[in-house]
Amino acid sequence: MIKSILQNIFNTEEIKPIAIQCLWNSDWEYIGLTIDLIFKKNNSYSKQNIAELEYQKFESEEALLQEAEKIIKAYTEKYDIELYFPSPDKWSRDCPDYWESKTAPKCEDCKTPIIPTKSIYLPKEVCYPCHLEREQNNKIKSEEQYDNGVQMYLAKNNEYENIGYCSYFKDFTIAPFINDKVQKQFNENVINVVTLHKSDILELNEDLEKALNEKLAVYEKPVIGEAEKKFTRTYKIEYKGIEYELYSRFNSAHNEISNLISALKKSQKALQNDYVYEIYFKKGFTHRDDSLLRFVNYACKGSSSIEKIMEKYKDVMSETEISTTINKLVKIGCLVINGNFVTVTTTGKNIV
Repeated sequence: MIKSILQNIFNTEEIKPIAIQCLWNSDWEYIGLTIDLIFKKNNSYSKQNIAELEYQKFESEEALLQEAEKIIKAYTEKYDIELYFPSPDKWSRDCPDYWESKTAPKCEDCKTPIIPTKSIYLPKEVCYPCHLEREQNNKIKSEEQYDNGVQMYLAKNNEYENIGYCSYFKDFTIAPFINDKVQKQFNENVINVVTLHKSDILELNEDLEKALNEKLAVYEKPVIGEAEKKFTRTYKIEYKGIEYELYSRFNSAHNEISNLISALKKSQKALQNDYVYEIYFKKGFTHRDDSLLRFVNYACKGSSSIEKIMEKYKDVMSETEISTTINKLVKIGCLVINGNFVTVTTTGKNIV
């Protein structure tokens, strides 16, 4: 992609741009980075689009930013121009164009130039990412309960393959089929790990096949008119050698078929490879616990000095509160302490 972009622009003669601009954009199903060249003529500004980098097409945000850096470097070196990328570390959609940035108000927290929101439900003095961070910090300070979030894995010999996450257990496709077994394994622990063994998975597999066959018996192929093609998407999925075309959204019957096929493939994989299901629940967890555990697991790659944790949360919690949180996470099996360092356990990794 980058090669064709550069060949196209480098083979044409243009007025020299004065800057290269990178701005995030998104909607309910899209996140992307728009890269433009900025031009000025007679005190009038214009922009020429270079690239649209869609997050969904990259393995990670880091990979997307690396691609953006290649494009940026090529143009800044060719034209010796300024880079305007006001929010490289946050997906902020609130940033103005280059020529408006000098006079635009700044976010109170991160100092990024912003376009104040018109929403009556959001503050105008900060960008949206900083607004979310403020909300999260308030939840940490108040020690708000946070038992939401259920993780599901295929497990064998202490190796884990994550096969699903839902805010609530009921939202898993297999939840109605295994709910009784799950309820019987609950206890009073903060972390509950429910295990489905081979006999349970055999029964689940049969129930999923029965439910799927019932749905496929009344399956109807999408019929899309010319006017609908602009906003309606479909995709194909295979089951027992037969290909089914399904609407990608706004069709509950097709969503159920897709979810059942996916769930069935996972149960069959478990049976074929002698896996068990492990489902992780929280009860008595807080935003404070979750934030600190995520910081050690992700930002610190699984291990951190206590001093580093203290520095991270010094404006949000007292040292006593931080120590209490660390000790709680150790007690419930999410962290271990070795001298002045804490390390995330397998249980800790599996719940975040």
